[in-house]
Amino acid sequence: MEFVLLTVFLVALFLVALVRPYWGVLLVLFLLPSYEWRFEMLGLPTTFLECSILLVVLAWLLRTHWNRYAGVGGVSERLRRLGGQLLGTHLLWPSVLFVLASVLAVVVAPDVIRALGLWRAFVLEPLLLMLVLLDVVERKDQWMGVVWSLGLAALAVSLGAVLQVATGIGLLEGYDGMGGSVLRATSFFTYPAAVGLFLTPIALLFLGLLLAPRESLISTPYRASAWFIVLFSVLGVVLAQTDGAIVGIALGTTVLAFWRWGWWKPLVAVGFVGLVLVAVPTFRERAIPAVTFQDTSGQVRLALWEGSLYLLADRPVLGSGLGGFTQLYGDYKLAQHTESTINYPHSLLLNFWAELTVFGAISVLWLLVAFTRLVQTNLPPSSLSGRSLQDHVSQNVKRDSRLGVLAIVLLGVVVYGIVDVPFFKNDLAVLWWIPFVLAVLATTNSDSLKEM
Repeated sequence: MEFVLLTVFLVALFLVALVRPYWGVLLVLFLLPSYEWRFEMLGLPTTFLECSILLVVLAWLLRTHWNRYAGVGGVSERLRRLGGQLLGTHLLWPSVLFVLASVLAVVVAPDVIRALGLWRAFVLEPLLLMLVLLDVVERKDQWMGVVWSLGLAALAVSLGAVLQVATGIGLLEGYDGMGGSVLRATSFFTYPAAVGLFLTPIALLFLGLLLAPRESLISTPYRASAWFIVLFSVLGVVLAQTDGAIVGIALGTTVLAFWRWGWWKPLVAVGFVGLVLVAVPTFRERAIPAVTFQDTSGQVRLALWEGSLYLLADRPVLGSGLGGFTQLYGDYKLAQHTESTINYPHSLLLNFWAELTVFGAISVLWLLVAFTRLVQTNLPPSSLSGRSLQDHVSQNVKRDSRLGVLAIVLLGVVVYGIVDVPFFKNDLAVLWWIPFVLAVLATTNSDSLKEM
């Protein structure tokens, strides 16, 4: 039965992507959590999400090849155009370094076969999907379609978390509130942090589009739906009790408030929230130890980071290799680190350094710097205070606002990434690139995306 369902779903997805590649991409984005549907194909372990991505890419290649005979341009011409788009935003070369570093990480990995599987899932397939996304989005409504497909995925994950807690159905052992454990929602995933990692960037994306300066970037008929997605995403994060996600969303929201309303109103609000956290014992007893890493989770993180740094001090250039951290970390693990199995250092820079070599870490820093430059170039400083931009035409104001929103999304991801792993998972490896790709589309396709 499972094989029949799998075949029907994949064939249907392929046919949709063959007729309308754009809709195929949207379906894949909506189905990001489907990586939890795991099986073997031709003797190789894979997931429904991986098969979906490859089929959409194959459909795009076939359709693009056929279009060559209609004078639209073949695959090579499309790739040259996409390369030009990336080159103009200064994101091409850090992306190339990222890919090269990932290949090196496979070569030096303790288990090359396993590393190849991870490379396919975390590097190759997400980047292929992003190339297709860059090619098929040509209009503003399509740009927003990408946003809405992610929003629907976030809503599904959030509703899954709410139903888990409300009914008790599907709660996983260790997170079910039994035997001294804390009740935490996992939704479709296998651990609570996966909920926060998935929902944080999407919640900030919708919140930013709703509250961007001057006017909402989401048209009035759809604003209620957008707020619904934001509220349920935040609720999902709260039910999963992922502190890093809460901090990431809170900081992103604070920056967004400064951007929209200037300094005084957000400062008063932040001050009030700070006083509440300090004055109310329930909040104070949880918030202060968490922020200062004095609670159990914080102490475990500090021990993990220290052990990870010992590993990287021994292997400063090559790190552990892709998928190798689990195998090598045991030799450097501190006694006070009580977790039995750990896959990554749980810190953004250390994750990439260990898994993708020092060159992978450099490429990520380079990407973030290039993205910051892109935002600074297209976002006039005066807009940061929420003042009107009378010296800019409407097209530029709205386009620039999108860049600011995407910067806030990436800020939330980076902040959460300080204490977790916002990349090395099938869905997150795709989500990581979304702000970069949407920024490229917003800046290089300005003529076709100008009508907001």
